[in-house]
Amino acid sequence: RSYSVTGVQTCALPIYHTSRVICGKGQRKGEKMIIANKGTYLPNLEDKRKFGLDLSGNQGNINFELMKNPIGFPKIDFVACRTGISWAYKDAWFETYWQKLLQMKVTRLAYHVLYCGESIKSQVENMASRFPGGKFDGDAVVNDLELHHNLDRKKISEACYEFTNRLQDWAKKPAIIYSRFGWVESYMDITTSKYIDWYAKQLWWMANYYGKNWLGQPILAEYPTSSMYIPDSLRYFDVIIHQNGEKGDGKKVGTVSNQVDTNRWTQSNERYEALFGKPVIVVPEEPSIPFYTLEEKVDKLWAVHPEIHS
Repeated sequence: RSYSVTGVQTCALPIYHTSRVICGKGQRKGEKMIIANKGTYLPNLEDKRKFGLDLSGNQGNINFELMKNPIGFPKIDFVACRTGISWAYKDAWFETYWQKLLQMKVTRLAYHVLYCGESIKSQVENMASRFPGGKFDGDAVVNDLELHHNLDRKKISEACYEFTNRLQDWAKKPAIIYSRFGWVESYMDITTSKYIDWYAKQLWWMANYYGKNWLGQPILAEYPTSSMYIPDSLRYFDVIIHQNGEKGDGKKVGTVSNQVDTNRWTQSNERYEALFGKPVIVVPEEPSIPFYTLEEKVDKLWAVHPEIHS
């Protein structure tokens, strides 16, 4: 199968923009210019793809009123929250974030960091324990796969396989795998048919963002999806979300942390709605009023009033 994503080229320099204009182009008279805080960037407002954040306890006591109407950011469509790590660690801010995001009416993803060498069953139970009665109430679960702990490729691949499947069985919602192409290429089994066939059926959320320029300075901007690094051997992966940066201006969206990860949906809006679902609003039909000719009206009156027959 072929792999493609729809990408919009972003600016390769720090972004300074108004609520309508990016990179200083076409600024309108009277508009206040919004400038990213030092060491951060503002997302490209000309990129109309769905936009999302991912949060953990590192973001602290978030101002969700600001997150509803962020400064210099696109509308936030989806947010992923960390439930915990492995079989014991629980993110202290998860419950607060999860309930506040429900009030924001955004798509909610819950992610859990996998330790491939530990009990998969215990790690699923740890994640399930974050939800009342162990019942998942979000839109998707995420296997956060980025730690190898010097395990071999088969062990890591089998752990990913089992954890993802168990999460989906428990949550009864889509399961997504978060990772990086370079990490998958370096640490996972990408030659055995069992795993290749399974990888092809999975939904992937891939991180790929700017590092530093030739002067050693960080490049502060979203990384363009069209330039994402994809090894030839993994072009069949179905990538639905691109984590395109880790230095978004957190203060503009209400986080205590100076920086926040930014993400873009890579597929069509129709696929987004099909995957995560949307409420179906049933509008009752107006009762139809039949049309009768004068002759038909006389016939009906005649039929229901026998007293006038004589």
